[in-house]
Amino acid sequence: MLYRALLLALAATVRGWNQCEGPDVDWMALDESVGKSASYAAAAMNGNMYSAGYTKGNFAFVGVTEEGFPDVNPVPSATLWGETTSDAQNLYIAEVNTIGSMTNGWLFKGSAIQKGALGHGPQTNQFDYGGGMHAMVDGAHLAVRGRFQQLLTLPDGTVWSSSLMSNGDTRKPPGQVPFVVKLDVSKTKGVGADTTGWAKIMDDGYPGGVSVISVDGDASGDMIVSFTGCTTWDATFGKGLDCIPYLQKLAAANGAALWTKAIPHTLSSCRAITDGSFFCGWTMSASDGINGTLDFGDGITVAGVDDTAGIIKYNGDGVAQWAKATATTSFSVLEVSHDGTLLAYYGSAGGRSQVSRIGTSAGTEGVVLWTDTDSGIGTHGFRDIAVTHDGRQVLAYGQIGEGSGEVITDATGSSMTLTSRGVSDIFVVSFNATNGAGKWAIDGGGSDTEYFLGGIVADPSTNDIYVAGYTRSEFLHWGDVKRKNVMYEMNSVSAGTQGLGHSSTPVGSNKALVTKIKSTTSLPSCLNSCTAGIQASDVKSGYCFIDRHCYKAGETSPYAGAGCRTCNPTIEAVDDVGSGVAPGTGPMEWSAPDTTSHCFIGDMCIAEGAHKQVCTGSGWGRRCSDDPCSKCIPSVSGIEYSPIAGGCLLGLSTFAPGCYDEKGSQTSSQESGTIKMVFV
Repeated sequence: MLYRALLLALAATVRGWNQCEGPDVDWMALDESVGKSASYAAAAMNGNMYSAGYTKGNFAFVGVTEEGFPDVNPVPSATLWGETTSDAQNLYIAEVNTIGSMTNGWLFKGSAIQKGALGHGPQTNQFDYGGGMHAMVDGAHLAVRGRFQQLLTLPDGTVWSSSLMSNGDTRKPPGQVPFVVKLDVSKTKGVGADTTGWAKIMDDGYPGGVSVISVDGDASGDMIVSFTGCTTWDATFGKGLDCIPYLQKLAAANGAALWTKAIPHTLSSCRAITDGSFFCGWTMSASDGINGTLDFGDGITVAGVDDTAGIIKYNGDGVAQWAKATATTSFSVLEVSHDGTLLAYYGSAGGRSQVSRIGTSAGTEGVVLWTDTDSGIGTHGFRDIAVTHDGRQVLAYGQIGEGSGEVITDATGSSMTLTSRGVSDIFVVSFNATNGAGKWAIDGGGSDTEYFLGGIVADPSTNDIYVAGYTRSEFLHWGDVKRKNVMYEMNSVSAGTQGLGHSSTPVGSNKALVTKIKSTTSLPSCLNSCTAGIQASDVKSGYCFIDRHCYKAGETSPYAGAGCRTCNPTIEAVDDVGSGVAPGTGPMEWSAPDTTSHCFIGDMCIAEGAHKQVCTGSGWGRRCSDDPCSKCIPSVSGIEYSPIAGGCLLGLSTFAPGCYDEKGSQTSSQESGTIKMVFV
């Protein structure tokens, strides 16, 4: 309560969300090869970014920078080559250097055919999303976890089979087999002979199956693994029995178990720090353990509290140091700086994502230092969290859907509106690590759908930020970095809508994308100055500054349904919507609708020739089709749909008696045919 009171006292003097200055976007790494891909995990160290995910076909990240600057092409030997005519799902890990060039790639070649949509729903082979890969604290290796089916060929040529255990016994649990990898990023093979890396199937000794929950690596290159192992397989009900949660340390040299400890509750998001200690988290329950108390051994116990996040610290030998009930939320993911002084996690309460900083120093262990309750907006709330290793920022990201915008509000009461440019966009927020006040927010994405499940990470050496996932958009926009997705593929089922209809082909617009965001902020290029309340006089001549983005005069709004509005900074606003004139509203807002080549109906810009939509259902079941009787004809009306002459309209001079369907087509003459009666 003391810390909460201090935060409230400071709120009046602490500046909230910065409405003008924001971080520079350095580059986007976009897979522009012939194939499909997704980034499902990311890591960063020594100025390099690492992406792990799926690939079908070929894979090559291209560094996309600001307009006017050349692409940063991959090193030819780093690109990955698969079979563009195959639906086999491969895995990859790619290294991209500080300027955006792909400098290394490791292919994990699969034999299993992809099921369903790439990256969505059940998979055959996968690196686990979000926390599936971390940069080890030693700064030389990656700790990776994943799952495979059938055959998987490692970068050194080793072939794994999902049908047999390592001892030759038939593997009883069907489906995916869990594995972990320690990847030596200095070697082209990454694992095996002449490297300091290795790979290990995790269900040895557990015939009932294993679920790997968390991996990380410490400063010695050892790997910390949290998993659940089952000693018995129940073939009747198809599940493992006698399952126990464990923590395990695997040796840096070869992956052999240095110690394995049974624990009273599954732990997730275990993250190591420089001294070899590590922190984990879990969602508490009052019914945990024995009589509501969990005993982690070595004298460390904690009473369970419903819907509360538990945080525990271990030393490098797996001895519990403390365990605490923290904020009243579920637990999802934690992140901690390498020195252990800054720990934050996110969870949810009341259906809303929340971020909390938790004390780790002597006397504050487990104390909630601050909580942000109103910034986890969007379709899924926050999806991941990161901290900068200088101890200054806590970062989180999520996904916002198409619409008029969503409002984030920080602990000081400062608010900001974020708006998607397509079906969905990604937003990143930065909090002041000291008090939880909002620092900045940035949103990016494209004209269609963004699935950023790969996580957010901060490089320990530079504090630069990376956000990973995949895009299905035709046009991409992050900060001043823009790109047309040259592999964009329209959905043949519904022209103009990119969906999941092409999951059966390896070639398409589902492309891995990782964005690099600088940790420092700067003044946008179109502003002369930046004050707490931006004025039109702050904007340079010939530009607009709208929703924290710069646009040149004449540039069209990128937001869905706003294609008839432009940046028109010099013309005074007038209210004559429907006249065809496009008056400006100054450099801080989009112009009024231009109805010379669009209609403006229902507060939306409708392209000339577009039919009125007839929709049924709601949510994911909503389906729309063209109304054949009306469309946008600006020369007739710019503010409503116009009837189509010669279509559904029946010309009385040529009208022949008979039966007609709902589209105006004659189905029979007056003299013969079947009569169709429709009651509405």
